Amino acid sequence: MDRNCYGKGMMVAMPQLQELQALPEIPPLPISGYQDDAAYDELECNLFEIDKIIDSIDQLLAWLVDLDLGCEKEPVLSEGLVASHLAVIEDAFEFRSDFNLLVQLWNERVDKTGNWRGPGTLSKPHAKRTKQISLRYRRMGNRVRKVISHEKKDLIAHLLVQVAKQRELSRTEKIHLLHTIPFKGPIDNPVSMKRADWYE
Repeated sequence: MDRNCYGKGMMVAMPQLQELQALPEIPPLPISGYQDDAAYDELECNLFEIDKIIDSIDQLLAWLVDLDLGCEKEPVLSEGLVASHLAVIEDAFEFRSDFNLLVQLWNERVDKTGNWRGPGTLSKPHAKRTKQISLRYRRMGNRVRKVISHEKKDLIAHLLVQVAKQRELSRTEKIHLLHTIPFKGPIDNPVSMKRADWYE
């Protein structure tokens, strides 16, 4: 395949995301049991899974932003593959919302400096782990904001416009593209409610 065909040296096949239909669900946040080492271990495992999800989103969005299908050579992005990419875009923004909710729940129990303000008192080792986890949350929050900094409509429109360079868009794809166009009303010629205006 001629790599120059796809601007900036990007290939159509997305590494590790070619077959991805949807991102995995965001891991749950343990709400109670912070005196238990197992609860901290579970939380740190969840943070590891969240990091992997952010990596996947980062790959997808970087691929989308750089996508430039400037020729008619194979491989053409099929309708099914485009649909899976659109689904992952939707999931990426749902992930951001879910992650923000997790951070909100965490912040209800831990202040900005990482000090526990939930029920009970933490032991020194648990207080130290809480501060470390709080720092990870802040860093991950900054990363999520950086990775998912584009507007969802812009990403969808860019993908579909690039696909339209290779082939005619399907009806469903055209509808998706139409929904990315901002509506700036009012309508210039509103429909008349007078029957006489319906017939000339």
